[in-house]
Amino acid sequence: IASAKEYIVIPSTEDYIVSPFTKASIAIASTEDYLNVNSSAIEKLLSVLNTITEDFKNIENLAEILAEEYQQKEEDIALWLEKTEWGQQQIKKETIEETQNQLFDLNLIEKKLPFKNFVANS
Repeated sequence: IASAKEYIVIPSTEDYIVSPFTKASIAIASTEDYLNVNSSAIEKLLSVLNTITEDFKNIENLAEILAEEYQQKEEDIALWLEKTEWGQQQIKKETIEETQNQLFDLNLIEKKLPFKNFVANS
């Protein structure tokens, strides 16, 4: 498990989803009802993820381990690790807008939603 440079809570038809997002991030997604009932569980998950990633890149032979686990080239994993940063910040409004613009331009979404629809406590 790896934490994210940014995280996002996405309206979802599922109760709870942890998913990769743009810029080497993990998305924490849930329905609004699930978030209202289980906000402490989501906060705990984020805390665990953030703790794990504090020293994630310092794991000995990490590129080799990940390459073997995910059947990737070690040099590709090493490059990904070099470009990846982790932090504990909420996703930025600009990131949501940029992502929606790209998805809209590719006809993968029909409409863009306001930032407040994507994040908890915005």
